[in-house]
Amino acid sequence: MSELRRRKPSNGDATISHDTKNDTQKKHESIPSILRAWVSIFNLVSQKVPRVRIFGLDFTFAVASALFLATYRGIAYLTMIHILGWPVHLRTTEAVSSVVGMTHSILLLTPLFLALISQPYRPSSKLTDHPQWYQSIVSALLQFTTGYMMQDMILTYFVCQRGETNILTKSDYLIVGHHLATTAYMTSCRVVGAGHLGAMILMY
Repeated sequence: MSELRRRKPSNGDATISHDTKNDTQKKHESIPSILRAWVSIFNLVSQKVPRVRIFGLDFTFAVASALFLATYRGIAYLTMIHILGWPVHLRTTEAVSSVVGMTHSILLLTPLFLALISQPYRPSSKLTDHPQWYQSIVSALLQFTTGYMMQDMILTYFVCQRGETNILTKSDYLIVGHHLATTAYMTSCRVVGAGHLGAMILMY
């Protein structure tokens, strides 16, 4: 009958179980709270928002970021016109674009810095060599900036009126080219699954 009795967990078993819980807790605590918040938002958008794929690559968070920043731009424009008394003028449109750009930078720089220092610096490493939470934060930051570039390029240079002639200037073409090149570079890093460190350093 003694063979049928269940073996009681030994002290060693309890220690292993306790150590496993501690390791999991330490890994969770080692992730800065700001990065945990970004990962949570990224996962929430990925789960709740219909997927947007272009040639098989997921742009869901990029599109969601573009819509968020476009809404923020509209609120900022209405505030400047109707509350602060700015005139309906090209300069006001450009000022609103600058406000959105500064907001994007404020939201981006802290998590970007924390992400850069959270992992060993290996420029040629693959994204899949890193923990899953790091892969999520990198994708979130790259797509957030992609979304900013998308909305800034479309709203500022193709929708908003550019003076009486509605013609892009040479400096406008330079900015559009910059936005296209930046978007292509960040997207290529996601496609090949590497080069993200270089992109993040340039973003910073």
